[in-house]
Amino acid sequence: MCIRDRYMGSSGINAEYMGNYFLREGLMKVTSIVLLSLAITAISAQFIPYVRVVSPNSTATCPDGFQPASCACGYNCGSSYITLGSKNQCHCQCATNGWSAAHCMQLRTEQNVDMGLVMTEVYANGLQASCPAGTKATGCSCGNNRGEYFIHNQVTCQCLIPDSGWTRAFCAKPADARYELQFQFRKVSSVTSVTGGHKFGAIGCSCGNSCNSYHLEANMCICNPTCKSPWTAINEIKIQKTAAAIAAEQAAANAKRAAEEAARQAAAAAAAAAAKRAAEEAARQAAAAAAAAAAKRAAEEAARQAAAAAAAAA
Repeated sequence: MCIRDRYMGSSGINAEYMGNYFLREGLMKVTSIVLLSLAITAISAQFIPYVRVVSPNSTATCPDGFQPASCACGYNCGSSYITLGSKNQCHCQCATNGWSAAHCMQLRTEQNVDMGLVMTEVYANGLQASCPAGTKATGCSCGNNRGEYFIHNQVTCQCLIPDSGWTRAFCAKPADARYELQFQFRKVSSVTSVTGGHKFGAIGCSCGNSCNSYHLEANMCICNPTCKSPWTAINEIKIQKTAAAIAAEQAAANAKRAAEEAARQAAAAAAAAAAKRAAEEAARQAAAAAAAAAAKRAAEEAARQAAAAAAAAA
C-alpha cells in the first residue's frame, strides 16, 4: 500500500502543531480550514483519497467531491452527526467542542475517474444502529457525549456506554456496483495509537474512557493522551471488486479467449482449404501439361512415321 501525505493549505500551522492539535486545543487559533490529504492505493488498484478537515468551531465541511466518513470533536465530545448533499459536513453536538474534524473520502479509479460514493446516516434509539443492506459502516456516533463504540460485522455500530441514548451509523458503498468496500475494525488494548494494516487505510477511530478526541493522520489513530484511554480501535477500509464482477470479468475473458481460439482455428482451416485448392490446381495444371506433352510427342512420332513411310514408298 502506498501512502502519501501532503498539506493542501496550512493556514500558518505547521506539521508538528497539527500532529499535536488535541494536546493544545485550548491554544488553537485557526481562522480557516486545514486540509491533510492521504491517498491510499487499495488491492484492486483503485484509489481512496482521504482528506481530514479541521475546523475551529462545531462544523467541519468536506471539500467538493468528498463525503464525511467519520467525525471527531474537541474536548472529548463524542456526539456528532453528518449532513449530505449540497453541504457534506460533520457537526459536533456538545455545548463546548473547541474544534471539529471531518474525515472525508471519495472513490477513484486508477485512471483518476470518480466512481461515485453513496453515503447515508442511520439514527436509532438505544445502543445499536445498523447500516442498510449493501452498505458498510465507516464511523459511528453516540448520544450524551459518549465516544466509545465498536463496529460489528462491518455494518453495526454499538455504543458501549449504557446511557448513550442514541446511536448513529455512517454508512457507505460505491456507486459503481462492480465494487464493494471492505472494513476491519481492530481494538488494541493498552495503547494510545494504532496504525492501519496491510492494504487497508484508516478511516475512523474509537478510544476508551469515552474519549472522542482523537487524531487520524498518516494511516494512524492516536487517542488524546489526556483521556488515558485503556484501548484504541481503528476502522480500516479497502475497496475491491465484488465476486459477481470478478466472475463476470472472468466469464468475459474466457469468452474472448474462446472466440479468439475459434477465429484462429477458422483461419487455420481456411488456410488449409486454400492450400488444398492451390495444390489441386497445381496438380491439375501439371496433369494437363503432361498430357499436352504426351500428345505432342505422339503427334511428332506419327509425323516421323508418316515421313518415313512416304520416303519408303518413293
